[in-house]
Amino acid sequence: PHLSIINLKSQNIVSVGNLPRYTNMIKISPNAKMLAIIVYHPAQQLVLEPHTQNGYNQLFVAKFSDDHTKLVGIRALTPKHMQVGGDDFSWTPDSQSLIFIAEPFSGPGLTYQGRLSQINVHRKNIKQFFRKSNYFNYPQISHDGKHLAYLSNQAIPAGKPYNFDYFLAHHMIQACVLN
Repeated sequence: PHLSIINLKSQNIVSVGNLPRYTNMIKISPNAKMLAIIVYHPAQQLVLEPHTQNGYNQLFVAKFSDDHTKLVGIRALTPKHMQVGGDDFSWTPDSQSLIFIAEPFSGPGLTYQGRLSQINVHRKNIKQFFRKSNYFNYPQISHDGKHLAYLSNQAIPAGKPYNFDYFLAHHMIQACVLN
C-alpha cells in the first residue's frame, strides 16, 4: 500500500511512499512525528485445516521526516513471537506509547484472547494491564491520558467471563473504562 498525507490547513497532498506489504492499519501519533503500523505476516507453509492457516500481526513504528514527505526508519516494536490484535490500537497523548491487544504467538491458528498492553515506542518495554488474557477489543485512551476505554466480554466490575459461544451468538460486549 502507498501512504499519502493531506495537510488539512494548506489542503496539499504529499505522497510519502510505500508501506510494507500486508499493512492493515496505521495511526499518526498525536504530535504528528511518527506513524504506527500493523503489518500482517502470512503463514509460511501450506496447512490443510482452514483454522490453522493464519499468520500473525506485528506492530511497527516509523518517524516522519521534518517536512512529512517520507518515513525514516521503519522498525518493529513487538517481537515476532507476539500476536498483535488487528482490531484497533491507540497512541498515548504524549506520543510515547501505544495501547494494543497482544498475546504470545504459539503457532498457526486463530486466537481470540489477548492481553491489554502498552509499549513504549522508544524503549520497546511492554506493560500488560491484566495478568490473564481476555476477549479485549478496541482500546482507546482519552486525549488527557487519564482514561483507557476498551471492549470486553468480562462483567464489570467483577464476575465471571461470559461463555465465548454465548458471547459470539448474542454480541454481549460491554464497554469498560480504566481510571
